[in-house]
Amino acid sequence: MRALSKRDWNNVIIFAVLGLMLIFYLIPAQLEKNRQQPIQVLPSDALLLQIDYGQTRLVQAGAGQWQFQPAQPQWPAATTVLAAWQQLQLTALPQSPQLPTQPLARAAVLLHAQPQPQQWWLYAIQTAGETAFFLQRQGQPAIYAVTAEQVPLLFPNHR
Repeated sequence: MRALSKRDWNNVIIFAVLGLMLIFYLIPAQLEKNRQQPIQVLPSDALLLQIDYGQTRLVQAGAGQWQFQPAQPQWPAATTVLAAWQQLQLTALPQSPQLPTQPLARAAVLLHAQPQPQQWWLYAIQTAGETAFFLQRQGQPAIYAVTAEQVPLLFPNHR
């Protein structure tokens, strides 16, 4: 094996720098592309066990039957809340807003074969007389916008 000359070392350094430049160019572009793709909160093949709202839980009461425990007659129907979570698709915001320190509401979504529930936090920001609502999954930096119409279906405990 022969030793590299000064010229050979220069070539190695040039190609290494070009490789690093390519990596630093491609990785952020790919991350941004992935960030803009909508995510399905509950994958279609996921088996939902319960949604815990703190004092109240949405649980399966039988084959295809869902109910709140304890019962909440003033809330939307359990199947309506379940459908809202199952159909929820979110796209991360490119610019994350400054969220309050405390969320308005929390929901723990427990799926089969997952050791820990997904913790979802609801935030609200008042701007120019309107309220904008945002979701964030605990432990993840992405922030997602939700509409005012979605909020009572996803978080019926928040009025």
